[in-house]
Amino acid sequence: LHRAAPDTATVTARWKRDGQERTQAFRLSEVRDTLIRQTPGYKVAYVVDTLYSPSNVERTTALACGADVFFCESPFMDEDEDQATKRYHLTARQAGLLGRAAAARELQVFHFSPRYAGRAEDVSREAEAAFRGDDVRPARPDSAGAVGK
Repeated sequence: LHRAAPDTATVTARWKRDGQERTQAFRLSEVRDTLIRQTPGYKVAYVVDTLYSPSNVERTTALACGADVFFCESPFMDEDEDQATKRYHLTARQAGLLGRAAAARELQVFHFSPRYAGRAEDVSREAEAAFRGDDVRPARPDSAGAVGK
């Protein structure tokens, strides 16, 4: 099956029963239909220590494109975007914009700065608003720009 052999190819099974060796040929399509259950995969994307820049936006959205779950750092809130940029990290809003641009099904943010102790829900809400498209503010001129529009 991994070699993409045609359905008409044969597979020979060998076994012993009552001390006698037996063989039987099966069409590959029979083996596949009887023994193999194909299911859709589950894509998980995980991004940390990332500066929000045009090239990183492009690479991150390609990596996370269509992910079932996109785990993305968000150490800072948008109010501290300058600090995030200086430290090569993302804001919660930027994480949401990335998830939206990647068309991820679900966004999970983590790795919050200690400065937001007791404010985890605020950080998550900021990310979720950008992810859902509820936050329609344009990106700052010095950030990646087109993401999330």
